[in-house]
Amino acid sequence: MKKILLTIACTICLVLLADRTEQIGERIPQVLLSVWAGSATLIALIFSDRPIARRSSALAQSGVTGSEAWGDKMRLIGVALLPLTFVPLLEIRHSGYDPALWLMNGILIVSVCSGPYFWLLARGIIGAVALNICCFSLLWHFAAWGLFMIIKRMETAKEVSTVDTSNTFHAFLAPEYRVFFYGLCGAALLVYCPVMMSLGYRRFLTDQSAQGAGPNRRPAP
Repeated sequence: MKKILLTIACTICLVLLADRTEQIGERIPQVLLSVWAGSATLIALIFSDRPIARRSSALAQSGVTGSEAWGDKMRLIGVALLPLTFVPLLEIRHSGYDPALWLMNGILIVSVCSGPYFWLLARGIIGAVALNICCFSLLWHFAAWGLFMIIKRMETAKEVSTVDTSNTFHAFLAPEYRVFFYGLCGAALLVYCPVMMSLGYRRFLTDQSAQGAGPNRRPAP
């Protein structure tokens, strides 16, 4: 538990440090990376922490189903990540209120949904964090690159370009192209996240059964 509290404190410090960057195009990516690395580490710690693991084992031996053990871990993760959900308020202070800024919390959802699977796959904190960040980043950048090419072609077709296409971040946040950004975020939250959560949940149940957790229902009285 001390490691978890220390990780929360370190993540908040990194976020506050990144928040001091002047340029928004540099500040938001730095803040997001800090939140992402911190949240992925927290999830890996919760799944690997020995006292928590012993608690899950005790729950299994007492007849609690694998799904209930999973729910127990998810509740712990929710409590641990709660302080990070207020990070968008820092950017609102800099840039003014914009509903899109709350999508920064989407990175927490990505971590929660994919973190368990990658920890169960890597069986190590460093490997789990690296897979969490790298796999989604590759998918995101590939999709973003395709959409950015569309934006560049649309701007080239104009007599006078109204959007700076030399900066991908600014292009996606332009009012006329923000629909692309929303679509990309929607695909991540509605496709990638459910798929990864399902994979993690199924693998967790399989591991619980292999460790003697019993069938996924309470034994009959």
